[in-house]
Amino acid sequence: MIQSYSFEELLQSLKKSIGSQHHLIFDCDGTLLDGDVSSITGWLLMKHGMVDQELIPKNFRSESFYMNMNLLDYERVREQVEGEFGLGYALEWEVLIQSGLPQETVVEYAGKALDLSLQNNWVRLVNHLPTLLKSFSKQSWIVSGSSRPTVMALARKVGVHDERVIATELELLDGIYMKRFAEPGFVWEEKKAKSLQKKGVSHPLFVAGDSPGDWHMMEMATEWVWCVLWPESRVGAKRYRKFLEEKLPFAHEIPRESGHYMASWQNKNWIFEVV
Repeated sequence: MIQSYSFEELLQSLKKSIGSQHHLIFDCDGTLLDGDVSSITGWLLMKHGMVDQELIPKNFRSESFYMNMNLLDYERVREQVEGEFGLGYALEWEVLIQSGLPQETVVEYAGKALDLSLQNNWVRLVNHLPTLLKSFSKQSWIVSGSSRPTVMALARKVGVHDERVIATELELLDGIYMKRFAEPGFVWEEKKAKSLQKKGVSHPLFVAGDSPGDWHMMEMATEWVWCVLWPESRVGAKRYRKFLEEKLPFAHEIPRESGHYMASWQNKNWIFEVV
C-alpha cells in the first residue's frame, strides 16, 4: 500500500492539485525547523539581560552567567525550572520570560537567534517542506504551540505574513507582553484546529506536522497530509510512530529508512517523510 517517491515527484503532484483558493497548513518546530525557535530566542534574551530576574532560578541570577551563557547553559536553566515545577510550567515559563518586552523586540531577537543558530548549524531548516511553503507562501499558515513572536520571525524568513501565524501568545497591553496568556492559551492539539476554524480555515487542502499534537489539524485536511518522522533516538519520535500505528491501519508498513513514502486512505494522500 505504501510506495516510495522522490520529493520532486511529490512536489509535482502537489502543485497540480493546489489552486489559488486552497490553504496549506504547517507546524513549525520539527516540521519546518529542526530545532526549537522559542528556546533559541529565550537563550538570546537571557544572554542579553532582557529576562525578568524573578523568572530565573536564584542560582542563575548572575550577570557573568548571562554574558557567557551558551545554549547548553540555557537548557540547564530550563531543566531546573522543569525539575522544580514540572514540564507543564516549564513550557509556560519559556513563553513567560518574554513578558515585559514589546512584541517587536521579541520578534527582533528571535530573528537574530535564528540567524545565529542557522549560521552555526545549531538548528536548520528541514530539507523539503520550507521549499513547498515558499512556493505557496501567500496561501500558507504556520500553526504552532511555540511562542507567536518567535514563530513570526521564522514566518517572515519564509514569506508568510504575520496574520497567518497562529501560536501561543501572552496578552499585549500597549504593545508590551504581560505575564498572562492570551486566549486560547497553549495552541496545541484541538486548539490548533479550533484556532484555524476561527480564522475561517475549516478544510485546508494540505496539513504538515510531526507530532500527535498536529493530528486534529491533519484530520481537517481534504487531500494531503504530510507526516515528518524523525529518528527514533530523538525524544518523542518513537511515541509519534506508535501514535500513527494506532490511528492508521497501514502505518506499521512505514519504512524506517530515510525517504518519502505515500499511501492513499480515506480519499487522502498520506505522505511520510522519514528523516
